[in-house]
Amino acid sequence: DHVSMGSISGRKFNQILENLEKILAIELMYAAQALEFRRPNTFSDIIEENFKIIRSKVTKLEDDRALKADIDAMINLVKT
Repeated sequence: DHVSMGSISGRKFNQILENLEKILAIELMYAAQALEFRRPNTFSDIIEENFKIIRSKVTKLEDDRALKADIDAMINLVKT
């Protein structure tokens, strides 16, 4: 008798990937926010390039606001 747990493992793996996308999206969003606090300092070209990409999707957080739309935009960016 043989029990395959492949389908259950596959579903759990999909959930893990979705969670990872959310975590990366939030981390990138807040890394960009942290860079804002370090201005007018400049950073390496690759950091500046990534900062511009993030800022094209999510604006600087200056006032309280719901972040769901920002997080969703970043999740879409992480997926691409």
